[in-house]
Amino acid sequence: MLRYFPRPYPGELFYSVLARYFRRSLEIDDIKVINSIYNSKITKILGKVIPYNLEAIYKEIDCFYYLSPHELMKNHTLFYFYLNTKHSYETKRIYSNILYGDRNKVVNKVVSSGLNLTDENGYLMFCNKCVDEDFQNYGETYWRAFFQIPSVFVCPKHKELLNKSTVLLKAKGLIPATKDNCCISSNPLKNITDKTLNFLLLLAKESEKLTVKNYKILDISERRNVAIIDQMNLFDRYGILKKAELLKQITYFVGKDFYEITRVNLSNFVDELNSSFFGRERSILKQLMLICFLRITVEDFKDISIIKVNNYLKCKNLLCSEKRRRSQIFFRSIESDGYRRPVRKISYSCYCGMKFEGLFGDDEIMYSSSKITYSRLGKYIDYYLYKKKMPICELATKLSISEVNLEYYLHEKDDTYVIKEADYKVYREEWLSIVNSNLDKHILELKYSNLPVYSWLYRNDNEWLNQSTNKLENKVISLNFINNRDRKLKENLRSQFYRMILSQYTGKEIIREMIESHLYTYIKYTNEELDFFTKTAGYIDKFLEM
Repeated sequence: MLRYFPRPYPGELFYSVLARYFRRSLEIDDIKVINSIYNSKITKILGKVIPYNLEAIYKEIDCFYYLSPHELMKNHTLFYFYLNTKHSYETKRIYSNILYGDRNKVVNKVVSSGLNLTDENGYLMFCNKCVDEDFQNYGETYWRAFFQIPSVFVCPKHKELLNKSTVLLKAKGLIPATKDNCCISSNPLKNITDKTLNFLLLLAKESEKLTVKNYKILDISERRNVAIIDQMNLFDRYGILKKAELLKQITYFVGKDFYEITRVNLSNFVDELNSSFFGRERSILKQLMLICFLRITVEDFKDISIIKVNNYLKCKNLLCSEKRRRSQIFFRSIESDGYRRPVRKISYSCYCGMKFEGLFGDDEIMYSSSKITYSRLGKYIDYYLYKKKMPICELATKLSISEVNLEYYLHEKDDTYVIKEADYKVYREEWLSIVNSNLDKHILELKYSNLPVYSWLYRNDNEWLNQSTNKLENKVISLNFINNRDRKLKENLRSQFYRMILSQYTGKEIIREMIESHLYTYIKYTNEELDFFTKTAGYIDKFLEM
């Protein structure tokens, strides 16, 4: 049992409590004190912001008059603040490691000491007036948890800048706060404008909220950052941030002394924001700075309407059964030789297999530049076309893809599909029934009016299919069928060409993409048919000649 173990002062870091105990113990070697606190030899570095294995210490003190481990973590560490920088699934593991420790040395190091290093100042911080008041009230001073938050630069009570002590966060051992290491003679208080001071006070106020509750700020930031900036009209129609305008507004809001105090380069910050809206790619200081700049509280940021952004990100598959499951979303700014101008692409995938890619801009750009593909399209075709007998046009509508592209996908061999011997008999008989009932029709008319059956035989029984259709190739083809089919093929190509123009691809890139990706499919499956579809053939020739 540890005798005379000090109770924490208001807002005191638990590390500071341990350091004060070391001073009272009159021991010279703090390692011996640490071992006595843990009642065992320990070689770990004690975390100053969040200590390691609180439960071991708690067992050695008089728990009948002391705070509970949970109260210690909540009020005397920055546990909750740092939860806002972690994924939800990490919370239980971190909580357990802080309370009970872990035998995994890598995890121990991260939990016990790594969290200290997120403080960009590198030193334990103090308020000079708070130190003076402490000596008047308690006869000693202590390290405050709140002042060690990397986004706190001022004391809200005295409205003065914090000062760096001489104690590095990386320093080993138990170092209590004293007048000697909390000296400002070599660290004079800076004079700053009221505008910067007010912003830093706002930043401190919002930071304090994160010490008592996990708002999951970095987890939820991406869509909200996009929604707010969109509401402020700071995107152009191609989704690129109006950097000069944003930089002007944020510089005016935070004041001219902001960089000197925080060392956050606002120009670089705007560039980072333009590159990625994902909160985990920037420090929590910068994310809180953005929240405060937008003149909203942490609560308002979490509750802000992101309906418009979520509407963009809805799964376009009307047959999707995974709508409640989270999609993987990427907003990325692109500047390359393949584009005529910078654009912001948005891409996301749903667990149903749908993959969306387009430009994040105004509604017209977003809709017209979109491209939808599927990683498991064969399963939809097998179930809805072959088992449910859904028409191709209806399935294409529900999948939000081109009917022509779905038709061409039917020709592709799907190795995941298990063919049964009985299937050959079923599809042969069905196709022969179609042929015998329409002996006066051309093969192309029968093919596209019964494409699921035809394409199954094309993929799996091609030799038999060719023998069954020899007599139909000399039949007269309907002019109405030719015109309708020719128009559909050409318009599908035109829409893909327009999508690439709207997506700001260069002419060279459009030609390459059309020839390699789109026209290849047409030529592969409709080479003999193009003699009938002259408008489509002429459209293809224009690209092949370029």
